Amino acid sequence: MAFGDGVYEGDIQIGVQKTVYSSGTSIIKFPADGFLLHRNLDDQGYQVINRVTVKATNVPILGVHQQGSSAGRIALFGDSNCLDSSHMSVDCFWLLETLLQYSAYGNLPPALTEQPTLPLPEVDTLPLRMEGNHLYRYSKVLEPHLGDPKPRPLPSCPPLVWAIAEPVNISAPVNLFKHQRLLSIEEGAMPNMLEKGPFNQHIIPEADHFHETGLDNSGSIPFMFLLSLGVIVAFFAFLLHKRRKRPRAGFMKRQRIKQLESYRRHIYSSP
Repeated sequence: MAFGDGVYEGDIQIGVQKTVYSSGTSIIKFPADGFLLHRNLDDQGYQVINRVTVKATNVPILGVHQQGSSAGRIALFGDSNCLDSSHMSVDCFWLLETLLQYSAYGNLPPALTEQPTLPLPEVDTLPLRMEGNHLYRYSKVLEPHLGDPKPRPLPSCPPLVWAIAEPVNISAPVNLFKHQRLLSIEEGAMPNMLEKGPFNQHIIPEADHFHETGLDNSGSIPFMFLLSLGVIVAFFAFLLHKRRKRPRAGFMKRQRIKQLESYRRHIYSSP
C-alpha cells in the first residue's frame, strides 16, 4: 500500500453525503482483492505548475482491505483536511465513522460496496522525499535527527494491570444502620404463624388487641377537635366582653369636662 505524489482537489459525494477533497493525494499501490473508491478531481499540482486546469479521471482516493478472515482491517484515505481544523471547509466525520465501523466490525455501507472497483496500474518506483525537506521536524513517524530518515520505534501496547482483591472486615459497628437485604429471603411462600405452632392461642387479633388495650384512639380525634374549638370560642368571647365593658374614651373625656365645670362654678359661687 502506498500513496502517490500527485495533488488533487474537488468535491466528492458518497451516497447522500458530500465533502471537499482539498490538496489530497491518490493511492498508487493497493492489494488487488481490496476495495478502491475512484472519483474525478482536478489535478492541483499540474494547475500550479502550468497554470492550466486539468481534470483527472478515476483518481483512487479511498481504499479498504481485510488481511484474511482472522486478521485485521485497514483503511486509506488520501486527505485529512476534512478532519482537522486548519483548512476545514466541509467536515467528513461521517466518513471517519464509516471507516471506524469497517475497521472494528467489517461493516461497509451499500453506498461504498455498490461502487465499481478499477484495477491500479503497475508501479515500479515509489515517490521519494525531496532532499532537505526537514520532515522529521513535523513528523510523528520519523526520528528527529538529520541524515537518513529512520522511523520511530512502535510504542508497546499498554498492559492491563488487574487490581489485587483484598478482603475487608465484614463486621460493622452496632449503631451502623443497614438496609434489609431483599435477596436474603428464601424463595417460596412465607409460613402462616397463626395456623402453626403451639403459641397461636396466645396471639390476640390486631383489632381486638387495640380495643382491649385502649390503643384505638379513632374516637378521640373529634373530641379533641371540639374541645379546641370550644377553647377558641371562649377566648374570643372573653375579649369581646372585656372590650364592651371598658368605657369609651370620648365618654370619659366629657365626664371629666363636666366635673371641671362644676368644680369651677362651685369655686366662683362660694363667698
